[in-house]
Amino acid sequence: MKRHPALVPLSRDHHHVLVIARRLRHATTQNSAETARAFLAHWHAEEQQHFRLEEGLLLPAYATHGQPEHPAVIRTLLDPC
Repeated sequence: MKRHPALVPLSRDHHHVLVIARRLRHATTQNSAETARAFLAHWHAEEQQHFRLEEGLLLPAYATHGQPEHPAVIRTLLDPC
């Protein structure tokens, strides 16, 4: 299924953060501090805004056309950023 063009940037963000998560998971004693700094820099520069967009645009749309009481929606809204 093709994504709507408006979702492509969010999808790319997901891929990028999965790459960073993999780096975190495989960090060694020698590179863990730099890996953590890179993650935090990315979080502050991009990912916080990404989550705000998802919560502000996608969740209300899902609530209108889906199940607003779905456990995944509730968990997403309650998880701290």
